[in-house]
Amino acid sequence: MKNLYTLLYAFSLILINPWGGSRGEIWTQSKVFVVLLIVLSNLSFLWEERKLLTFSRQWKVCLILWGFFLTVGAISTVKSSFPERSFWGQDQMGDGWLYWLLIAIFSLSNRLLLKLHPELFLSQMRGLLIGGAVVAVSVFGQVVNWQIDYTATSGQLIANDVLASTIFRGQQPIALFSHRGHAAIVLALTAVICAVAWKRKLISDRTSTLALFLILPALLFTNTRTAILSLIISLSYLLGRQYYKQLIPALAIGLVAISAMTFTLTSGLESGICCTSNVQPITFVGTCCARDSKTTSLWLGF
Repeated sequence: MKNLYTLLYAFSLILINPWGGSRGEIWTQSKVFVVLLIVLSNLSFLWEERKLLTFSRQWKVCLILWGFFLTVGAISTVKSSFPERSFWGQDQMGDGWLYWLLIAIFSLSNRLLLKLHPELFLSQMRGLLIGGAVVAVSVFGQVVNWQIDYTATSGQLIANDVLASTIFRGQQPIALFSHRGHAAIVLALTAVICAVAWKRKLISDRTSTLALFLILPALLFTNTRTAILSLIISLSYLLGRQYYKQLIPALAIGLVAISAMTFTLTSGLESGICCTSNVQPITFVGTCCARDSKTTSLWLGF
């Protein structure tokens, strides 16, 4: 049971379908599928031990809030001009009503499961740290060679600076995600988890050092200021004054990195960035090249 959750949580960050035909099929749907497997596992174990379940007041409040959120979302989906898209979500993001239903069930069921089996928390945390470390390593490969996207068409170009998977050179490194912003947030979150776990003696100094040694440089390589700023705020809040000697140099490096990214990324448009999805690669490239400056997206690293 412990190994199962470690594996599932790691796969929730790193699993891709290299043979997919779109960004959603390659990077998004596979990870959502793992979340579905986690939910099914949670429900299965809870059903087996249903007689031991107790529902706290806080859990009931969360249930009510999730129910309200999903009800509003359902009304919005029914009233939407594009109800099917609202239900399933955008291909690359997978953020439709069905996705949020899955997240709600995951959140509520995992809380009950950890109450019955608190020892699973360490297994889930290890899975996230393993996944974060693999994501970090995948970033390094793309920094060395931007044509690596870990898909079946890795290295194949359909236009200058555009991969067959529709990833542009200026969008790299994306790690094992369809967008480098997604990779950066995952790296920031796993860094926070690692730091808090180290503070509470849940992992050894050696493990935390190795994980952060991989994750933090990879996060800087993503050139995503929001993720770095989130990491700075989170660590400052969670670690507090007790670790100020470690925090001060880390915060200084983070602020310098954010400043450098700001001046670099706002100096001009990165080549070939265009916010279009769900179209065939050749059409995608032709459309982007034909657009005027009013419809070109300024890539600021957010």
